[in-house]
Amino acid sequence: MNGYKTLGTPDRVVKGKVIPGRPPRNASKKTRTHLKWITHLMFECAIKWGRLPLQRNPVLLVKVKGKAGRKVVEMLRKRA
Repeated sequence: MNGYKTLGTPDRVVKGKVIPGRPPRNASKKTRTHLKWITHLMFECAIKWGRLPLQRNPVLLVKVKGKAGRKVVEMLRKRA
């Protein structure tokens, strides 16, 4: 879930001047979390409706990197 980027914008010409476009940039943690959530929901529905013969949702194995994730890992290490 960490390789997603926003779409870049192409160069454009306005009144004879070339306005440069923007390059693609990395998606924010919030966007990656939303993508994981909607993917998880789609898998849950597919399993519920019998479209996938799985017992466990494979999206649960996906980790989203970011600052908030580090805090959770640190909290889990302190408990152990």
